[in-house]
Amino acid sequence: MIPKITILEEKSIPIATPLNVRSLAREFAAEQPTPPKAERVYFNTLAVCAVNNYLRMMGIATDPSAGDSWNPVVRLAADIADLEVTGLGRLECRPINFARVKSARVKSAGINSVPSIESIESCYVPPEVLDDRIGYVVVLIDDELQEATLLGFAKTATREQLALSELQSMDEFLEYMALLESPSSKPLLNLSEWLEGAIAEGWEFLDNLMEPGLGALTPARGPGTLGEIREVKAAKLLDLGIELGGRRVTLLVALTPQGDDNTVVRMQLHPIPGETYLPANLKLAILSETGEMLREVRSRSLDNFIQLPPFQGTAGEKFQIAIALDGTTLTEAFII
Repeated sequence: MIPKITILEEKSIPIATPLNVRSLAREFAAEQPTPPKAERVYFNTLAVCAVNNYLRMMGIATDPSAGDSWNPVVRLAADIADLEVTGLGRLECRPINFARVKSARVKSAGINSVPSIESIESCYVPPEVLDDRIGYVVVLIDDELQEATLLGFAKTATREQLALSELQSMDEFLEYMALLESPSSKPLLNLSEWLEGAIAEGWEFLDNLMEPGLGALTPARGPGTLGEIREVKAAKLLDLGIELGGRRVTLLVALTPQGDDNTVVRMQLHPIPGETYLPANLKLAILSETGEMLREVRSRSLDNFIQLPPFQGTAGEKFQIAIALDGTTLTEAFII
């Protein structure tokens, strides 16, 4: 098995640290009372700027000036490297000073390459930033090469040493940021209307919820019955993007009323009719109304479907479903 740390290194993102960024970092550092504090502020600023530049290249809005790391009073009092992501919250951008691990540099044919991280086990996370963060991005700073390398990220940090082996890749970071996107602009699909026979555009009622071995989807005219309990089953084809070879999957939803305004919801992903398996590492997640991830499942190499555990909601309750593959994320927002 290939060590995860090697995979992270291969997928790390190099970001240049131009003159204006280094000048700003030196300006912030010059305000500090001691050399050790000045060095921390200098590298914290470079890390924040590197993550900020990357997010903007990816079309994600940020506001560095809204973070504590841009506040001279907080900067003086705390070891902080936060970046405000517009509408989502604050990322902590924790630097690793390459000069301290210079012996780990990898060279090939006399040309400096991305530094090896195999000899680095963890990144320091100050206790004052262990909460109130939407995530932690670890940044390797090579001041000599005027380059920063985004190694990976973690959704949470619970102790002062964040193990690099626990980091997720930057591809997964983009998926995560998409999942955190504010749901306010997404149209809500009203599942209570589905129970009355009014299906949303792009969806189709089914006679049978597709289970392994059932084959093609069977359209229906409206809600079916299951004994004394009505059960509604619907499906929608989702296109995961041209950049992924036009891969499509089928999202299936089953609704079972339980009385007293409660409804049991089941969610599954299947291949489209005519295909046998889902793409590997396809993710299906349920999120709260505010975008908090509640549960996630992912496909393996030969899975012909994946499903979230059934969950129960009450009338008026809102949630989201997210489907992600290789950096592409699709979401659907629902209200019961």
